[in-house]
Amino acid sequence: MIATDLGGPSKHNSLFVIGAGGHAKSIAEVAIAAGFTIKAFVSPVAEESEFMGIPVLKSLPDNIAVRTESIAIGIGANYLREKVMLELQEYCQPSRFPALIHPSAIIASSAQISYGTTIHQNAVVGPSSRIGKFCTVNTSATIDHDCVMNDFSSMGPGAHTGGGVIIGKRAHISIGAIAIHGIGIGSDSILGAGSCATDSINELTVAVGTPARALKQRLINDPYL
Repeated sequence: MIATDLGGPSKHNSLFVIGAGGHAKSIAEVAIAAGFTIKAFVSPVAEESEFMGIPVLKSLPDNIAVRTESIAIGIGANYLREKVMLELQEYCQPSRFPALIHPSAIIASSAQISYGTTIHQNAVVGPSSRIGKFCTVNTSATIDHDCVMNDFSSMGPGAHTGGGVIIGKRAHISIGAIAIHGIGIGSDSILGAGSCATDSINELTVAVGTPARALKQRLINDPYL
């Protein structure tokens, strides 16, 4: 595996996880399996003071810019994950956001994984594929050879692509969906759960069915999870 844009190795294996919901829980499990210790979850709206037996903070420590802990953004919605990253990057260097890769994942030696990305249990990233910043490759999802996942895009559990697929920025391939060889999924688009895309999908589009057809247009911040 070739990790790119990491800004140097992580300074510490202690980790703050932004969020305290289901996706944050999944991120925490990946991080723990990868050798990190969860310092705390961070959520201004969490009602409980603990999550998974770990403290929940309302905000990151005031001196976070000079601390050594790493940070993961445990937010499943791509638009919101980008929004939080843009706020954090004003005082946190890229090296604070390690790529988190579960030991059961299979990553080709020629694949490139950028910072902030999470590769979950039993996922596969094929040869010469490039995974951008803060992407999510969820449980048992597979990306074949020569694919590109642009920044903040995501694949749900059990989603699959053929080779040479281009996934646009903030696009989402939902649980169990398939994108066949050589097509594109436009930025901010959604391929619905269990669907099969046999042709490219335009940006800002929700496509469903087999073969997938455009169902409706969407706004960049429309919920989909």
